[in-house]
Amino acid sequence: MMVVYNAFMKTMEKMTTAEKVREIRKERGLYQHELAARAKLSVQTVRNVEAGRHEPELPTLRKIAKALGVPLADLLG
Repeated sequence: MMVVYNAFMKTMEKMTTAEKVREIRKERGLYQHELAARAKLSVQTVRNVEAGRHEPELPTLRKIAKALGVPLADLLG
C-alpha cells in the first residue's frame, strides 16, 4: 500500500492546487456541494477553486483541507 501512496504523492506533487482539491474530493466520494457544506463555503467558491479560476486565499484553503481531512500542505504548490 505504501508504494501506491508514494506513487500517488509523486503524481500529486505535479498537480495544481485546483487539481489536488478536485482529486482528493473525488477520492473521498464527495460532491462539490458536500465539500462546500463541510467547509462552510459556497458551492460557487468550490467550483471556482477546482476550475482554477483563481488561487484561493489561505483561509479558504484551510477550510477545504479540514473538510477533506488532509493537511493544508497537501493542497499547496
